[in-house]
Amino acid sequence: AWCEMWSEHVQDGADPAQYRMTQEEAQDFDWNELAHALSHTEFYARDARFGDDLAKEHGIVWEEDLFAPADQKEKRYTRNASAFSAAQSAWIDSMLGEDKIRIACNESGYPLFPDGFGKSHYDDTTEGQAYALDPRTLLVKEWNFRRYEVAAPSSTSEAYAPAPVAKKERADISGTGNTMIGEIRTRALDEALDAQAADVDPWDLVGALLLALSNSNIRVDGDRSRDCAYANNARTRARSALFPEGVLVRDPDLLRQHAITVLKSISNCEISMHSGSGLSAQLLGVHFNADAHMPSLAFEEFLKTYSKPGITKAVQALGLTEQATGKLMRSSLINHVGQGHWVPPEAGFAQAVDVWHAQAAEEAKHLARWNNTDTDDTDAEDKDPGEDVTGDDADAAVPEVIPPSDPVEDETASIEIVPDKTTADASLAALSTRLRDSFASTPAGRKHFDDHVEIICV
Repeated sequence: AWCEMWSEHVQDGADPAQYRMTQEEAQDFDWNELAHALSHTEFYARDARFGDDLAKEHGIVWEEDLFAPADQKEKRYTRNASAFSAAQSAWIDSMLGEDKIRIACNESGYPLFPDGFGKSHYDDTTEGQAYALDPRTLLVKEWNFRRYEVAAPSSTSEAYAPAPVAKKERADISGTGNTMIGEIRTRALDEALDAQAADVDPWDLVGALLLALSNSNIRVDGDRSRDCAYANNARTRARSALFPEGVLVRDPDLLRQHAITVLKSISNCEISMHSGSGLSAQLLGVHFNADAHMPSLAFEEFLKTYSKPGITKAVQALGLTEQATGKLMRSSLINHVGQGHWVPPEAGFAQAVDVWHAQAAEEAKHLARWNNTDTDDTDAEDKDPGEDVTGDDADAAVPEVIPPSDPVEDETASIEIVPDKTTADASLAALSTRLRDSFASTPAGRKHFDDHVEIICV
């Protein structure tokens, strides 16, 4: 199957079965095509939308299913998945028109409508038919669709064509590269902690431990955490060694030893949503100068994780000339570094300080928004909703509404009455607070709400 798919991409004399895809080819490769070729699935004529003319045009040769039930009228099938898919696709293209469009569907057969279109569940809202080719079964599926706030095509005979999707730009370093950076950072952090274990200042350790306990992989549910409290880990071993009789053993060497052990057990720089320590561990690296323990990253396995724009930036930062291919630029960088030491800024620990400042500014902004909301709520509660409004304030609060009548020449009659902005903002803030309180009862939950929910007035 592989040989047939890549027979036109190899040079003379090369074995197509040994062909290796490039990264660009791998991104756009249709793995369903290979799956169909390996599975030898039968695609039956009774499931085909196309007729004999399209079957002949795409080179489909039907075979008879000798084991089909006797009452089965249509027993023809083909194992040529690519030809069957092309014929089905050609049939869809022949059906397109003003009220018939082509869409995509996912592996489960669920329709993926473009922006402005959606599935219609009622006949009175249906505006046309949408067709899609299921990539797994190669069956044509169809749904009724309706438009949402999208103008119809300018020409009645113009078929709908989805807007081209811009190709996603690759990151400078791939996920594999970032994972590798995390593992290397962790080893460097361990070495930095070991290097200072003998004479580290106790106050530095206190600050480091407090910082480490804020790691992303440390779970503390208040003062009564149900985290594995009785597991045999570094924290429980340190507690047993330092408090054997319930009173602290004031041995500086023993304190340093277990503090370093606990720091290493709860801090890592790995890329993981569940067990990674996050930014706090990188700040530990800044605190203990872990950059001095980072190895040189000028080796092929790591540099291969760079995209072409990423490796281009890396060689230009070293004053090297950009080459035609990423392979040439990797070789140029490795030769330039030689036996020296090279760590890109984004892989070291120092960059964590700037990220920390940005996060602190973002948290301060959310805290200010929270405080402003609390102030607005207090003002809203102090105001008596039943208090009478008199004097000039009454005229401002309750504008006179004049019913429509015969046109008048007075230009003030066309002035739009705009609601009071202060009143609207206070109402919006009160609504936000009520929703937040009903969503979560803890400060962490309310912070999550503020970070992900924004209420706007339309």
